[in-house]
Formats: sequence, C-alpha cells, structure tokens
Amino acid sequence: MSNSVYVKILPIVVFLSIIFSGFLLSINANADMPEVIAKDFSPLSGVVVMVENGEIIVDLDESGGLAKGDLLSVMSAGEKLVHPVTGKVLGNLEKVKGILKVTRVRDGYSYTRGLQLNEINIGDTVRRYEKMSAIFWDYTGEGKALFFRLRDDLSHMVWMEFDTAQKLKPKDPAMLPETETAVVFILKDDTLQVRDPEFLIIREYTFSESIVQQEFSSYSKEKKMVPAPATLPVSEKEPAKQAIESVKPMVSVSTVTPQQPVADGVKPVFQDSIYMDQLPGGPVIMADFLPDENGLLLATTDGQKIRIFHVTDKILLLMEKDSPIFAPILSLSWWKPQHSSSPMLAIVNWLDHMPASTLFSWDNNRLQLVKDRIPRLIVAFDTDGDRMPETLLGQEYDPQEFFSYRIQELKLIGNDVEYKNPSVKLPRQFTVFGGLLSDFTGDGVAEAAFIRNEILYIYSGKDPVFKSSKKMGGSLSKLTYKMNPEAKHIMTNSVSIEISPVAVDLDGNGISEMIAVASDRNLLSKTGISPGIESTWLTILKYEDKTFKEGTLGEKMGTPIQGMTVFEDKLFLVVSETGSVFSKGGQSRLMQLPLAR
Repeated sequence: MSNSVYVKILPIVVFLSIIFSGFLLSINANADMPEVIAKDFSPLSGVVVMVENGEIIVDLDESGGLAKGDLLSVMSAGEKLVHPVTGKVLGNLEKVKGILKVTRVRDGYSYTRGLQLNEINIGDTVRRYEKMSAIFWDYTGEGKALFFRLRDDLSHMVWMEFDTAQKLKPKDPAMLPETETAVVFILKDDTLQVRDPEFLIIREYTFSESIVQQEFSSYSKEKKMVPAPATLPVSEKEPAKQAIESVKPMVSVSTVTPQQPVADGVKPVFQDSIYMDQLPGGPVIMADFLPDENGLLLATTDGQKIRIFHVTDKILLLMEKDSPIFAPILSLSWWKPQHSSSPMLAIVNWLDHMPASTLFSWDNNRLQLVKDRIPRLIVAFDTDGDRMPETLLGQEYDPQEFFSYRIQELKLIGNDVEYKNPSVKLPRQFTVFGGLLSDFTGDGVAEAAFIRNEILYIYSGKDPVFKSSKKMGGSLSKLTYKMNPEAKHIMTNSVSIEISPVAVDLDGNGISEMIAVASDRNLLSKTGISPGIESTWLTILKYEDKTFKEGTLGEKMGTPIQGMTVFEDKLFLVVSETGSVFSKGGQSRLMQLPLAR
C-alpha cells in the first residue's frame, strides 16, 4: 500500500480510535456508577469529640470519604439483647437519637450542626446515613430496577416501598411532610439527585439512558427477594404509619370560570378599571403600598432607583433615590414597627453573590439610613390584620435553594438589629418573597401562604392545606446567580422574586379571601434569559365548606403585575409593560380597580 493511502487512512483510524475509546470510557463510567453511589452513602463510623459554640465536632474527615452536606446518625444504646437460654447479654439494639449535618471538613475532624437533635454527649457514636429513612421518586418510569439495586447496596438505610413512594411523589419534586425526616432519591431524565431532610442537594449523578435501561435490567424484584422495610421517622418516637396518617391531605379545589364571582354577592370587574398616571423611569420590577392618614404611600424600584409616591385620586412623586449600594435591587417593602411614629422601608440588594439588605426610616419625605448590609432577605408582614405590616422577617440565603429554612424576626434596638424566633409558626418551605400571613379559615390563627416555584401553598402551622397548580406568580424581578462562585465548573440557578398576595374580605362575612397573581410563562422564563410572561391574571381563593375554592378576578392581561394592595374598596395594581427581550424599554402605570359588592 502506498504512503499516500496511509496518509489518507491514518486520520480516519485515529478519529475512530478516539470515538471508540470514549465509548469504552463511557461504558466503564456507567458500570461504576452504582459503586460510586454506594461508596458515597456508605456507613462511616466515628464519635463526637467536642461541642463548641453550638457546633458539634466529630472525628471523621475527607480521608474516610466524608463530604460537606453528609448526614450522620447519632446512635444510642437501646434495648438489651439477652440470650433466652443462657441469659447472657449479647449486646444492645442501637437506635437513632438525632441527625447531624456536616458543614465543614477539616484534616482529622469535621464540624456539624444538629438537624434533628435533642441531646448530644461527647463520645456518642455517629454513623453516616445509618437507619435514616430513604424515599425513591421515579420520574422516568424506568427506575424500579435502580431502586432495588440502591435498596440492597444501601441496606443500612430504611427504605419506603417503591409503590408507596410513587403514590406519595408530587408532580414536581418538592418538600413534603414525609420528607422532613428522610433522604430523598429523585430520578429524573438522566440525573439521580439526592436531597436531605431540608430538601437541599447532597449529591447529584448524571449518567446515560442505558444505565437505567440496561445496567439494572437484570436487577429485578424476582431476583432480589429481600423485603424492603417500611419507612420510619428518624426519631423512632412513633410508627411510620402514624407519622404518615398524621399529615393533612391537600384539599380539593373547585375551579370557577373567568369573570364568575367566587361567592354570592361578590362582583369584581375589570371593565370599570381606571389607568392612572404613568410612573416615571423604566418598568417597575417591585412595588409596595402603605396606608397613611389620607391616602397611600407607594414605593417602587426599577432595580436601580427607589421612588416614593403619595397616591390619592392622583399620583405625587415625593422622592427619588439611587440604590443604597451599587448592586441590583431585588425587593422593597414597607415596615411599620409597633410603637413607631415613622414607617420604614426595607430594601434587598444582591451584592457579591449574597443578599445585602438595608433599612431606611421615612421622615419628612426623606429616606434616612438606619441599618445597611443586613445578611438576610427581609420583608415586612401584617400578622394581626390591621393592614399595617408590623412584623419584619429575615430569611437566610442558601446557595443551592436560595431560600433557607431559617427565618428570624428582626427587631430594632436603637440603630442595631436583634434577631429572635418568629412569633408565628412557619413551614420549612416558606419564602418571605411572595409570602402572606393572614387568617383565611376564620379560626383566629394566621395561615402562611407563599408562592414558590410557580406554586401557591397554604399551610396551617406546619400542616399543608392547599397547593395550587403550577401557574402562580409571574414577576419581572428575577435573579440568576452562581450557586458556588468559587467552583471550577460554575452552576447557576434562577429564582423569581414574587410579589405577595393580599387578603381582603370581599363578601363581607368577616373572613378574608386571598387575591394572588397568576401567569402564563414561556420558555424564556425557564431559562432565566427573560421573565417570559405572556399573560397575567388575578386568582381568588375563598375558604368555604372546609376547603379552598379557586376563582378568577376579571380577564387576562398582557402586562405583569408588580405591586398590589386593597384600599377603600379599590384594588390598586402596578402593571409594567416591558420592551423586547433584550431591551430595557417599557413603562409602568398605576391601575385602580373598584371591588363592587
């Protein structure tokens, strides 16, 4: 064969060799995936070394495979095992008395914090994932064999039956009462994601489709006849059946057609609406109202500037101010502390990959700085129903989920901030953005409503009582952020800063209904390129016959709603018209809607 032929063939051979080598590596990577998962969740054993400033130090580190985010069961000696013939004590049945989460890994030791922990002693044994409840949700329809493989490889965990878990599985992965004591394995598309009881990601594995269809195809229930134990709460204080039966089911929803009243005598209409003056500046991304002696105070932001207006039958601009720090504004809300003569304005900025909030007092038509760079997402709430937001809540930031479950109530002591436990019971999933605390059932206790990932939830204490379809919210205030800015491979997440629903007694029966924003969104909204809002409307929720009934207020609009309140039987809306996807054009108007009865 001539040299010219070799020259022609050689590149092809090299190319095919590279492709084939990559294929073999892919096969090997897929084949090793079960072993990688089993190793990541293997039951490492250690002891508690010290308790310091609320943190618990254990003698495990990275050399043994421990990683940040891992969970450790704190073990204690249970009932003695006594031989029935000899009477000899064979040992003790260990039980779990608490759960620790690894927060920092050092050379030779690691720091943890208690997730579910009543007591801790130096010398207590800890074991990674030992006897922890495990739930497997299959969103592919092909994951049953993988479940059995995981269950047998991770037999030190207590697995919920496959079919039971699928019945429990929500339409989209979300925290449920049953998951608050469990590790949740979520198989979706080509990814297996593992989340902890706070519903934060512990591990994530990506593999080819063939690993589900082929690698585990022979790993069937018939070949592995080991029965899967029922799921148990980590605390083991009550049986799993009781724990599951104690969870209140989501209530049914009765849908009302557009423009139909939610209840007799309530006739909300759009045809009588009044568009008031155009608001200055670019499109408003967040607005909030506060009643004063003879009208409304309206605070708005376009993400860069803050504007304060006084609203009566006309709009008067009182003040315009740049952002308190050179960073985008995500949110603003009025706060009227009890026993304070002046209202305050809470601003949330996004600075250096973290929230940085600022408090201003509103005196003599000026904003006076009170406290800046508060490391919380802060929003004010009206918890007593007098339409004055007297309670300021601060939510910590979580890089993976954005909203941490840790929420404190903020108090001003002079010009400093003091944190305390909230005076109202809040579910773990609660978000201060898009949140509302009000009594909708007439029992004298405020329910917690909030919009998260386009779903409206209502909780009574920590019990879920309503969950909407995925259509709620629709805001121009949207943030795409780096989950770990220092990582070699950057991963991002997008979050919408939703406006809060409002509570108002529409039918005059002494019990408030809820008005919330809903929207249709397109693909651009999912990618974070643009809010991608195609149409917006108002949803009404009314509690009747021990269930929440859902209706609509008027017709759909083509403009996002960025602020809302009810004042003197009128609904005030700030609606924003945007330009094209990549432009900053657009304008905002104040809309006034009579609520006829």
